[in-house]
Amino acid sequence: MLKIENLCKCGIADIKYIPFHVCKNLSIIHVISGAIEVRCVSGIFRIESGQTEIFNVKEPIMLTGLPDARVLYLCFEDSYLSTYDINFECVTYNCNGDNFFAAKAKPEHVASLFAMMVRCVRDIVKEDLRACITNDLDAILNYVIENFDDIGHLFDGTGNLAFSKERFKRISEYMISHVSERISLNDIARQEFLSVPYLSKEFKEHLEQGYIRVMNYYRTINSVIQLLDTNNSLTYIAENSGFSSVRYYNKIFTEYLGCLPSKFRSMYADKAWAAVECNLDAEGFEQVLSDICSRNNIKIVAENYDKLRRFTYTGVTDSPTTIHIELPYAEQTRKVIVVINDEVSRWGEDLIVNSDDRDLICGSRKEMYILRQKESKVDVTVKGKWQIDFYIVAEFEID
Repeated sequence: MLKIENLCKCGIADIKYIPFHVCKNLSIIHVISGAIEVRCVSGIFRIESGQTEIFNVKEPIMLTGLPDARVLYLCFEDSYLSTYDINFECVTYNCNGDNFFAAKAKPEHVASLFAMMVRCVRDIVKEDLRACITNDLDAILNYVIENFDDIGHLFDGTGNLAFSKERFKRISEYMISHVSERISLNDIARQEFLSVPYLSKEFKEHLEQGYIRVMNYYRTINSVIQLLDTNNSLTYIAENSGFSSVRYYNKIFTEYLGCLPSKFRSMYADKAWAAVECNLDAEGFEQVLSDICSRNNIKIVAENYDKLRRFTYTGVTDSPTTIHIELPYAEQTRKVIVVINDEVSRWGEDLIVNSDDRDLICGSRKEMYILRQKESKVDVTVKGKWQIDFYIVAEFEID
C-alpha cells in the first residue's frame, strides 16, 4: 500500500472474502481480474473484471472474491475530505445501477473516472510532487461529486429538473443526518415549504419509492453500522435508528438482510478478513498499471504543471449571460480548469472592509470540466466585464 499523508492511499489487493464491515473512507476500486460479489443493505451485485465502483463513507458492505479476484483501489483520507464543504457521511455515490434507487452513472463518466484514477495512482507510484497528486485528487473528487451522486443519477436526461434534483439531494442528506430521529414526511414538507400530498407525489415520481420505504432503508443502514461497530443493545439500536419498536425494526431488517439483527451481528461483527495486499515495488506497480492501460485502451499523456496550456477570453455583458466558448480541437480527453473573473466575483468589494475577507469572497471562481475526445465546447455564465482563463492541465486518451 502506498500512502500520501493526509491525502490518500492506494494499492493492489487480492480479495477472497471481506465480511460485512463499515467503510471508513470514500474509495474507488477497479477489478483487475476475476470478479467481486458485493453485498450491501440494498442487495447483491457483481463487479466484473474491467469495471469500476465507488464505496462510500460509512457504507456497510461485504465483498466475496470470485476466482483470482484482484483490485486496484484509491482511498481518500478523512483529513482531505474535510477540506470540502460536504458531509460525505450523508451522501452516496455509485457507478453501477445495482443500488437502492436503481440509478446508474453514464458509461462515459465511469470510463473517465477510471482513467483519472489510473493517472493519479501512477503519479503516486512515481512519487510525483504533492501538488500534482493533490490536483489529481481534486479533479477526481469534483468529478465524483458532479457525476456519481445516487440522487443526481435519477434526474439525468429528464429535462429541466435541476431544481427538483437539488431539492431531493438536500432532502436525502437531511434524512440521513437525522436518521436517529423519528422525522416524518410532514417535517420535511414543512422544511421545504411544500404540502405533504405534493411532496409524497414527488417522492414516487422522481425516486420511484415512497417516503417510508426510503426512510426505512436509511434507518436499516444506520442500524447495521451500530451492529458492526458498537456493543449497543438491539433495543438501543432500534431506537437510535428511529424505529418505532424493536418488533418493527426486526421486520424491516429481515426484509433487507434476510435475518434478524442478532443473527447478523453474530455472523459478521469482528470477523477476520481474507484479503492480501500485493507488496509490489515501483517497477512492479508500474507494470500492472501499464497492463491495465493497455487492456482498457488508455493512454496517459505526460502533464507539465510548469507550462500549462492557457487560453484567455474577455468581454462585457449587461446581464448574466451564458458564453459559448470553443477550445481548440483535440484527439485527447482533457482536464480543464476554468478561472472566471467577472462582476459576480467582484460584487461585494465595496461592502467589505477587511482585505482578507475581500479576497475570500470576491476572488475568482473556479470550475473543472472533463472534455472527452473531440469535444471542445464549454458554456460559462458571466456578468459585467469578464475574463475567462482556461488551463488544460491534463490530457489522456480513452478509445
